[in-house]
Amino acid sequence: MQGKDEKGRSAIGASQEKNVHAGHRQRLRERFDTAGSSGFEEHTILELLLFYAIPQKDTNPLAHDLIQRFGSLEGVLNASKEELMQVSGVGENTATLLRLVEGIWEVCARSKTKEKVVLDSSSKTGEFVREHLHGRQRETMVVLCLDNQMRLVCLEELGSGISDSTTASFREIAQLCMRLNINNMILAHNHPSGLVYPSKEDIVVTRKMKDLLKEINVKLHDHFIVTENEFYSMRDHKLF
Repeated sequence: MQGKDEKGRSAIGASQEKNVHAGHRQRLRERFDTAGSSGFEEHTILELLLFYAIPQKDTNPLAHDLIQRFGSLEGVLNASKEELMQVSGVGENTATLLRLVEGIWEVCARSKTKEKVVLDSSSKTGEFVREHLHGRQRETMVVLCLDNQMRLVCLEELGSGISDSTTASFREIAQLCMRLNINNMILAHNHPSGLVYPSKEDIVVTRKMKDLLKEINVKLHDHFIVTENEFYSMRDHKLF
């Protein structure tokens, strides 16, 4: 009799937990329907996305685990399928969904450049990148891929500013160049601090990146530093 009671209590507990999760999911969806992503923290928007790969389970802990593992929501979406599946709780369906979101973003970013913006001067490029990164609170590196007429073919964002320790940055850029058959490139990143001048590390790493790109027949034309109101061209200041 006691065993039956315990089973009954267990079933009731499971049912209550299921109802709690269902109610939470519904509230989160309604909040998104009403206000979009405004006010959502990174882990919360990821939690909502995970609903569609993991039914009837609390996805909040997994959202936190993913952001802790990859550093940010952008880092999660940029991770490879293999890297994602190394995180406990991430199966093939979940990893594919996350990779699909990144793929959709990339297609949308490419579609914005179909009018072929021409970046053939420092003023055009500096203003273009400054407007693109306007309002960013985190340092973000932008890769501008150009054709031989200096028309923008693709704009790609990397998760963080360029640094000497991120050999992954070069690997990502090289893969992008090969995939799109690109031979001309401009780099840019923002300084949320408001100081537009490049650091010593910015200069050293830019020179290193220029040499690495040269080995795969890609010309690095410039590296811009931008703030909310200014831009700085390393080429114009003869820093590389």
